[in-house]
Amino acid sequence: MRVIAAIDILNGQVVRGLSGIRESYKPLISKVSKAIAPFELIMEMREALGITDFYIADLDAILAGQKNER
Repeated sequence: MRVIAAIDILNGQVVRGLSGIRESYKPLISKVSKAIAPFELIMEMREALGITDFYIADLDAILAGQKNER
């Protein structure tokens, strides 16, 4: 089975959403990692869980009406 981890980034921090209400997003609290910096969290998820595929949502770009791609 292929697992793709979804990472939401807002103001340079990994955040968690609540029912898709982007204005209420808060910094991520995770049992896997204490990191809220995107790169650090991704590296820890790769090491701890073996996840190699990630979908990264740039919420700053999405909220500004820009494309979510880089």
